[in-house]
Amino acid sequence: METATNELFKEFETRNLIEVGDIAPDFTLPNAVGNNISLKDRLTKGPVILTFYRGGWCPYCNLELRAYQQLLPEIEKLGASLIAV
Repeated sequence: METATNELFKEFETRNLIEVGDIAPDFTLPNAVGNNISLKDRLTKGPVILTFYRGGWCPYCNLELRAYQQLLPEIEKLGASLIAV
């Protein structure tokens, strides 16, 4: 496990990561009910929280998504929206 962790740290150092202020690439994907949404369209309406959800099998992802769901009314009240990919 320690070897795998060290390899991940080494790989992480060489990646080009998005930083605060960077512009994310636009995308269009179907939402949970099959309607297409795009980042560009959402951004015209205000800020976007973009989070990545690995799947229902991931307990951490489920906890994070549940927390966002509870905060969603406050997020929307501030004029922002949430996209979970």
